[in-house]
Amino acid sequence: MKISIKDSLTIEEIKDQFSKKFPYLKIEFFTKPHKKFTGSKKENMIPTDVTIGESRSVHSIGELIIDEHTKVAHLEKEMLEKFGLFAQVFRRSGKVWIETTVTDDWTLENKIQKLNPLLKTFVKTKMLITGNISVSPNPFIINFISNLPPKFLRTSQLLLKAFD
Repeated sequence: MKISIKDSLTIEEIKDQFSKKFPYLKIEFFTKPHKKFTGSKKENMIPTDVTIGESRSVHSIGELIIDEHTKVAHLEKEMLEKFGLFAQVFRRSGKVWIETTVTDDWTLENKIQKLNPLLKTFVKTKMLITGNISVSPNPFIINFISNLPPKFLRTSQLLLKAFD
């Protein structure tokens, strides 16, 4: 995927681009850098309504190409070096977003694989069916489908399409 970066975009627009491809991960931006394997302070988080131009000193325009094999540390480094943005990736764990400091050397795909087993089953099933994971999972559907035996894959495909 390509994330477009230009001064007129807001932080929220960049976050939305990222979340459409990786809905169980999120990216946040900060006013100060963090070291590899360390977290960022919440008070340094940039509000979502701030423009990219207002939040950086390097005003280059371009695209950042990332995919599920991109390492978190590489993504954060590219954001800094190419665009002057201090980025931090978070992963979802239940209802909580966890800053991924200890696992900066993991790929984005590895982060998704750390989802809880029920959500992981839904994500895998959805990817098999559509090749895309950008959906909002319904807890009832996740529970029902994850308990179906493998021989009912076609049934789960139809159910996902019906309830999506």
